[in-house]
Amino acid sequence: MRKTQSKKGFGKDLGDFHASSETAAAVQRDSEEHATLRRVAVSSFLGNFIEWFDYASYSYFATVIALVLMPPGDPTVALLETFGVFALSFLMRPVGAFFWGHMGDKKGRKWALSTSIFLMTGATFCIGLLPGYLAIGLAAPILLLLLRMIQGFSASGEYAGAATFLAEYAPSDKRGVYCSLVPASTAVGLLVGSTFATVMYTILPDAAVNEWGWRIPFLLAGPLGLVAHYIRTKLEDSPTYQEMQAAISKTDDSNHPIRDLFRHHTKELIISFGAAMLNAVASTWFSRTCRSTWRRWS
Repeated sequence: MRKTQSKKGFGKDLGDFHASSETAAAVQRDSEEHATLRRVAVSSFLGNFIEWFDYASYSYFATVIALVLMPPGDPTVALLETFGVFALSFLMRPVGAFFWGHMGDKKGRKWALSTSIFLMTGATFCIGLLPGYLAIGLAAPILLLLLRMIQGFSASGEYAGAATFLAEYAPSDKRGVYCSLVPASTAVGLLVGSTFATVMYTILPDAAVNEWGWRIPFLLAGPLGLVAHYIRTKLEDSPTYQEMQAAISKTDDSNHPIRDLFRHHTKELIISFGAAMLNAVASTWFSRTCRSTWRRWS
């Protein structure tokens, strides 16, 4: 009788031990998943923040860039040339979107995002190192255009790539919240960039801004980019992406994401284009309305 009770007690203790071990393993697994999700969120936010911080910095320091890097003469023409370089860089965005989207499907989100952030921030950092027109002549605006083209090409994979990476990692009931970090980082980048420029113009004399002050926001992209690049290299592709690749490897059909996009997802592609166009139209209308209202009040 005592032996039977002893065996039952031992079995119960053993069951409790297994249950507690499974609970501890589940808690540890959840903790690791949350830590990974936080790193994905931080890296996605930081990469897109750097991109839009650069856009704001270029816009607010455009008059200084025109003075330093463009041919001397009419300041209005120089300013138009500066914004022309800014506009031409956007021609590379559709090319970059196809490239980074394709490579993100072929080689993984991690590879695409870690490589694109390295190129984007590297080009931005080099803008801060450019010698002026008086030092190297026409090479200054040509190099500026080249670096902006590289920046536009690499940045085109940042917004959608980061959103995709977040969506694949985020839990289904919080996917919208996590993906909202990407547009939020856009607004924060523009806000910080404009605030930084305002502070620089306020605390520094014009000579200092023209000589070295305008370079600071571009040089900041270097260390920020290295941080984002390091975080992304320590991540793994999402379980969703790995499952997708495993499913593709089991079929005879080779992996052609762009071909499959146009062949099997035309409706979704058109809807996505329409949503993006509506967003652009709404943003433009809102900006023009705000400017018109401000002019009437002033």
